[in-house]
Amino acid sequence: MYKEQLKGLVGITLVSAVAFTAAFGFKGMAKTEEVYHGIQLEGTVEDMGVDQTDMIQSVAKITDKSGDITGYVLTVKENGYGGEMSIDVALSKDATKVLGVHIGENQETEGIGSKITTKEFLDQFKGMETPVYMEGVESSISGDTKGDAIADRNLQDGTYLAKAKEADDNGFIEQVEMKVVNGKITSVIWDCIKEDGTTKRKLADEGHYVMTEEGLTWTEQADALAKTIIENQSMASLGMNEAGKTDAVAGVSIYIGGFSSLLEQCLEQADASNQVTLSDGEYLAKAAQADDNGFVEQVTMTVQNGKIIELNWDCIKEDGTKKSKLADEGHYVMTEDGLTWTEQAHALAKTVIKNQSIEAVEMNEAGKTDAVAGVSIYIGGFVNLVEDCLQQAGGEKAEQTPEVGTEIDAISGATISSKAVARAIDKAYAYVLQMN
Repeated sequence: MYKEQLKGLVGITLVSAVAFTAAFGFKGMAKTEEVYHGIQLEGTVEDMGVDQTDMIQSVAKITDKSGDITGYVLTVKENGYGGEMSIDVALSKDATKVLGVHIGENQETEGIGSKITTKEFLDQFKGMETPVYMEGVESSISGDTKGDAIADRNLQDGTYLAKAKEADDNGFIEQVEMKVVNGKITSVIWDCIKEDGTTKRKLADEGHYVMTEEGLTWTEQADALAKTIIENQSMASLGMNEAGKTDAVAGVSIYIGGFSSLLEQCLEQADASNQVTLSDGEYLAKAAQADDNGFVEQVTMTVQNGKIIELNWDCIKEDGTKKSKLADEGHYVMTEDGLTWTEQAHALAKTVIKNQSIEAVEMNEAGKTDAVAGVSIYIGGFVNLVEDCLQQAGGEKAEQTPEVGTEIDAISGATISSKAVARAIDKAYAYVLQMN
């Protein structure tokens, strides 16, 4: 009886010991995991409290049980199709590998640009070697600094315009206009314009926006920045620091982050690698069905010497009635003092021809645009049909071969949004290299 009790006691002790070891003894061997900004990470994440820059919103370190840093998570601000996006990028300590990507607050179009938030798109980045490469997106291939945004581009001659997505607190919309001749920037004009046409330049010339008692006015500082860009043909010559200011351009004390960002957008428009190569000919694209009024939307496009020289948008009924003709006869007057439907259609076509790009009309999520003066109509159909014509014309971007990094593809129909993610990873990569 005693032996049986002893045997039972030993058994209970052994089971308890095994249970204790399982619960506590092996706990130290288990991996610590944490979900940070939507990314599953191994280790503990702690915010580093770095100062925000124009691009990098926050930086957190990932540490193991010993307290050693194993990686970083950076929250990057980037512009997508619908506006500003918050993108979290987790990288290994040496920035050579992506640990995860998460899309935070964004305004991308539901079912189109929002595809970048899907698990299928984001999962491809986990374990990917950096830097990443996508057509039309510069890659940080150097361990020291990024290639210069101007020097590394093959600029096409033309005039390019980039505008801020929305007005500032004073009602001004920031814009930069850049002119390229013989592959070189010959003119840069930075201004801020209100809805009523009031310009910050004019106000500054009239005595407003005197930044300091003896210093340069806002216009003079804007022109000093432009002169620096033209003389050096280099973004690096601005010497913009993390606070969006510069000590490199004499007399300039104003915030230049917006100027720099809009100038880069102009450069992207002018970059030959982002231009399509079109086959000469005439192209026609039609809507699949008539609208509620019986009109079938269509766009005709003529290409000559690889350039769009003519573009027409109209809506035609089965009996041949055209919306453009009706508008010319007094119908479809959109506002009392505004442009008719036909005039707005012509303004859109002119913008595409001038810029040789449908992206120049900058359609928002509602299918409207603020980029073309006087245009208030829905332009979703126009944009889709022009894109159809461009595809018919064989619009293929110039081939690029990445020297290093991992090549990724944009989601069909969400190219701009996809590029934003690629740029965010690229900026996080460059920041960690610089930090290390």
